[in-house]
Amino acid sequence: MAKSSENPRHYKLVTRACFLLFILAMLALYGQVDLYRATFISPFISAGIMIVAGLLFTLLLRKRLAPYFATRSFPLHLLYHSLTAGSFVLFLLMWLNFHNHGTSQKVHTPIISKGNLSKGKYGSCARPYIRIKYKGHKKQVVLNCNDRTEMYNSTDLTIAKGMLGFEVILGVELVYDF
Repeated sequence: MAKSSENPRHYKLVTRACFLLFILAMLALYGQVDLYRATFISPFISAGIMIVAGLLFTLLLRKRLAPYFATRSFPLHLLYHSLTAGSFVLFLLMWLNFHNHGTSQKVHTPIISKGNLSKGKYGSCARPYIRIKYKGHKKQVVLNCNDRTEMYNSTDLTIAKGMLGFEVILGVELVYDF
C-alpha cells in the first residue's frame, strides 16, 4: 500500500478517481440493461467480454495501481477491473451494435409466456413483458406500462442486424391471431 505520508494529496486523488470510476461503471452497467434486453446476445458472451476486458486491464495496470489498493491479490484486482473496465467496454460495444444497424425487417413470432415485472417501491407501474423465441434465442421483451398483453398471442418484431452482428429489436407490435 502506498504510504500516504509520501504524497497524501496524490494518494487521495488516485483512490478517489478509482472509486469514481467504479461508480460510473455501475451506472454504465445499469444503462446497459436496456441495450441487453433489446439485443439477441448470449449472457455468456456479455460476461466473457467483461472478464476479458478485466483481465487485460488487470495485466496492464495491476502493478501501477497496487500501491493504491489495500491488497495485491490478483483475483480482487481482476474483479475490480472486470467491473469497471469491463462495464465500460461492454456498454460501448452494445451501444455501437444497437445504434449502428442495417436495414430492418418485420418478423412474426409467437408469445411463449407473459407476465409483469415487480412494481417499484415508489409507485411505479408493474411493466408487462412477453417471452418470445427467435432463432433459438429466448428473449424477454419488456413493454410500456399501459400495454396490455392478455388478449395477444403473437408479436411482430422489427429486427435489424447490428454493427457487431448481433440482431437488435427496434420495435414491438402485439398481434391477436385467431
